[in-house]
Amino acid sequence: MFTLTREINKIIKQINKIAKGGKEMYLDYYALVDDLVRKGKWDIFKQAIYSEYYINVDRLSVNDAKKFSWKEVLKKVNNPIDELKFNLFKSKNVWTQSLGFYLESNSFKLGEIRETIIYPNSEYRYYSDVVFDKYRVTTQNRFLSQSKVKLDVYVNCVIPYLLPTIGGSGDSNWEQVNINWEIFGTNWSEDPQIQKDYLITPLFGDTLGFFLRKDSKERITSGLKILGLPQAEIDRIIKSPNNTIDHILIDGKYHSKMPQKVRISFSAKVTANFLSGSGLIHFCVYDFVKKTPKFMDINIGGVIYQNGYQYSNGQEILITGDRIIDLVPGDIIGLGVYNESSSDIDEISFSISESSVQFLCLEIKNMPQFLTKSDIDWLRLNNSYRVDLPQEISTFLPKLSQENVSFEEWDDELSRDKNIINLYTQAIDYLIDNYDNMTIG
Repeated sequence: MFTLTREINKIIKQINKIAKGGKEMYLDYYALVDDLVRKGKWDIFKQAIYSEYYINVDRLSVNDAKKFSWKEVLKKVNNPIDELKFNLFKSKNVWTQSLGFYLESNSFKLGEIRETIIYPNSEYRYYSDVVFDKYRVTTQNRFLSQSKVKLDVYVNCVIPYLLPTIGGSGDSNWEQVNINWEIFGTNWSEDPQIQKDYLITPLFGDTLGFFLRKDSKERITSGLKILGLPQAEIDRIIKSPNNTIDHILIDGKYHSKMPQKVRISFSAKVTANFLSGSGLIHFCVYDFVKKTPKFMDINIGGVIYQNGYQYSNGQEILITGDRIIDLVPGDIIGLGVYNESSSDIDEISFSISESSVQFLCLEIKNMPQFLTKSDIDWLRLNNSYRVDLPQEISTFLPKLSQENVSFEEWDDELSRDKNIINLYTQAIDYLIDNYDNMTIG
């Protein structure tokens, strides 16, 4: 078996060397074939050109086989599938290293693509000792010609640890507080005190009841109906912000009730516990609907890190970060943190202290024009919260892992090369779409 494989590989190398010289090298190719015939290696030659170039000359004479196969070899060698792949990768703005695929723009690793050749019968996957009769060789060639390619695409995936995790045992130290909008520099109109009281007081509170009567409620209710919110949600939203946390911020997850632009920001002191090894720590906005982490730049000592921060044992890190994201009704997001480590340990222990997470509604989109600035500001406040953790917690951070999807749809009406390029096109598009889901707000 191994002797035959070496013979086939030797012939292929000789053919490739001649073919790369161009079509005028046909006499050298003819001479090589004649030499193999004289040495009794005609059947090995046929197997070689079939296994490497998918050229079948079983029914041709030696002279006809030389002429026909030379033309086909030139096509394969001088325009191989590798060149077609290279052109595809270039058009998609990606480059490869080993199994990895990377973006040209920022060298971000999109994932891995692994190629597997599938044979209709594993008995014919590799050539074994062959009785050189025409029937046996033809049978093997027929099975080999039916081989197809499957692509397994691996992308990074993780369900991160959520900050904050509100509710349940061990989480009583989280303090939920409403945003004090004055610290964000909001410009109140005319009388700042009246505006402030308007926003932090229930819509029909006794304090400013003579200011905030039926017109405010009706305007806001009508506006939310135009946005398509159900009446039950409207009834809850028009209450004081203190009474809306329980249906917007649930277990640390921010539930969007309307089309809006939200800034999620955080600060935390993080320590990798002893024996945790080293690796990268990542913060992200996790999309619970699409089940994808959306990248978040982090700030450590005034330096911005885009692809996580390299930590080591016992290192205490003060990390801040923020990201603005567009949401639609039904979106659910949260601040996630996870670990990328070469350690065999599935979960790495970290201590987290002095943590604060903020969800700030910057803009409510598509609001009706009849709503006043005060109405909209009040609604923004209803959708803005901060959650603090004054005490230290110890927790395990999940590791980045990989999940895979396979592409193997094959069209027998197309050439083998065309099918392979179609599979790679689907696979690369899948990698890029996954990246877009992690980056586009």
